[in-house]
Amino acid sequence: MPFGILGDVSELKRGPGKHFHIVLIPQPSDDSRGDPLNWPRLRKEACFWVLLVVSSAMRIAYLTGTHGANASHILALTEFALSLVSYGVTSFANGVVLSAGVRRTLLVVAVCQAACWATCVPMYVFGKRVRSFIARRPRLFR
Repeated sequence: MPFGILGDVSELKRGPGKHFHIVLIPQPSDDSRGDPLNWPRLRKEACFWVLLVVSSAMRIAYLTGTHGANASHILALTEFALSLVSYGVTSFANGVVLSAGVRRTLLVVAVCQAACWATCVPMYVFGKRVRSFIARRPRLFR
């Protein structure tokens, strides 16, 4: 069994042209419009770049509006943290996904995201109180 856990791969979809020897995982569906795996390369890259530019612009606008003079420092720190997390995840993520399975891995990611979003609710509700607390204690928050 050359493909390990896949078993019989004769019915699975393969890459186009000279990449026919590659078994496509995940398998694209037969719906060419709804499945991003069937999209043309230009459309995939356009979606990626639009999302990247919009999310970066929103982050920079938020930092500039809320932190003013410190925005560049905070942006540099968040980029550094993002790079560290990305490096850490890529060094062990494949092993975790293979051992735990895709479904369990995505469930853990969803729970982590929900926990992060849950921390945003009190800040949305009590944001003005937090800002006034910080403003009254300039020695603590420089």
